[in-house]
Amino acid sequence: MPFREEDTIAAISTPLGKGGLGVIRLSGPASLSICRKFFSPASKKSALSGKTHVICHGFIKDSGKTVDEVLVSPMLSPGSYTGEDVVEISAHGGPVILKKILDLCLKNGARAAGPGEFTYRAFLNGKLDLVKAEAVCDLIASATELAAENAFLQLSGSLSGKLAQFKKSLLDIASSLEVSLDYGDEDIKFVTNRELQKSLRDISSDIEGLLSTFEKSKYLKQGVRIAITGKPNSGKSSLLNALLERERSIVTDIPGTTRDTIEECVDLKGLPAVLIDTAGVRGGPLGRVERIGRERALKSITSSDIVLWLIDSSRKLDKNDAAIAATLKPLAGKKSIFLLFNKSDLPAVTGPKDIPRMFPFKTLSFKISALKREGLNELEDAVAGSLCLPGPVSNALFITNSRHFETLRKIKNCLLEAVNESERKSPEEITAFHVREALGYLGELTGETAAEDVLKNIFSRFCVGK
Repeated sequence: MPFREEDTIAAISTPLGKGGLGVIRLSGPASLSICRKFFSPASKKSALSGKTHVICHGFIKDSGKTVDEVLVSPMLSPGSYTGEDVVEISAHGGPVILKKILDLCLKNGARAAGPGEFTYRAFLNGKLDLVKAEAVCDLIASATELAAENAFLQLSGSLSGKLAQFKKSLLDIASSLEVSLDYGDEDIKFVTNRELQKSLRDISSDIEGLLSTFEKSKYLKQGVRIAITGKPNSGKSSLLNALLERERSIVTDIPGTTRDTIEECVDLKGLPAVLIDTAGVRGGPLGRVERIGRERALKSITSSDIVLWLIDSSRKLDKNDAAIAATLKPLAGKKSIFLLFNKSDLPAVTGPKDIPRMFPFKTLSFKISALKREGLNELEDAVAGSLCLPGPVSNALFITNSRHFETLRKIKNCLLEAVNESERKSPEEITAFHVREALGYLGELTGETAAEDVLKNIFSRFCVGK
């Protein structure tokens, strides 16, 4: 890493812009001495005396001129976030004030912190392993409450604890194999092939359980894409507005108002979701603009995770509905398709019994009124439930990070190779090699043996000040 660990670093740790409060953070051996150069305590009791975890009230001064009234919080090593001496200055949140205080820190001996350098120091000083450090980044980037809860679960050590169990079990296996090799001439086995294979399969099964959560739980981090489709004037834009709880799309009684796709983010029952309002799909000859709109609609539908198909229940099915059914048939069974009978506030002409002849696939159907926002809560519950995500309430452990997924997959493959070699009654040196290889990947995962370029890539994604 390019960071020089002996330096004292400083950064603004709150978002730039106007706010009630802003925080400047210092970390390193000279944090207190640097702060003393421009901090003037309001009283003797507020002096930076070297005591840890106390709040000191006073003023920031530059050449005798008062810059701001502040609260200073020293947190001395090792009881700080980074494990070093840390000082946090809480000032008024104007960007001019915060920059002035940061400039005073830099002028008096601090260096500007790089992205993620505070958390990197916490990692180096054993306050966090690499898995927990990545959870810090996920927690900051969380778009919904559910994503934040699950990121905090990772930060609290749920995955780290499981990885520690894997490491202990693999070390026990590796030790038994190594001792057996040491006494190979005496034909003494400290673990039988059957015991060895069972232990390796048990660990591999646990890892497979974690891997199986990745495909769907990644929605917490990346969000779920939901395409809204239907024939012109079926209420797609009204549904988008209703789910967003604001007027985003133009709604008229003129068919074909939406000619392009419109994407908006929304918190859907704790899930980050991207709603995509597509152009109305209809059969028959199309103009150039309509043709482009249809192509974009089809692309959005195909790339989405979930499709909401709107049927105007106040009108009979027609060739436009048939065109949409034909579009969705190849996707049946590959993704969740919800059939929404919209305009339930009007007399019903079309219902669920009319659909199977054009779309003979099982779908969940709902009666809704996008205009009056009726039936949407049940729809949102069903959409969120279809993803089958493990919930934070049960403290379920799951994988959302692609690096974790790929590394765990490598560990599992190593263990299966070890089982295969044991079943073939290969020399124990070969089985032991695969177990040691698995331990190496485990070290990469937690950061114990991670390469410098891996660390650089991970911490470069952090914001400055964290």
